[in-house]
Amino acid sequence: RESLAARKSDDALAWLQLNVEFYPRSAQSFVELAKAHLAKRDRESAVADLTKALAIDPANAEAKRELDRLRK
Repeated sequence: RESLAARKSDDALAWLQLNVEFYPRSAQSFVELAKAHLAKRDRESAVADLTKALAIDPANAEAKRELDRLRK
């Protein structure tokens, strides 16, 4: 049986994916999507999301910090 926490992270992931479809130029949306992917232990997707965030906003300190941490 699926835990409540797993369902919540699945719901968050679905909403955030929808958000980046509506706001594809929002670096912060991709940062938040990366956090949701990390909560699901999907490191590869999180790295891709953070890379997109930095392509949109190269000065995004949070995206840089998280991407550096993941690449260590």
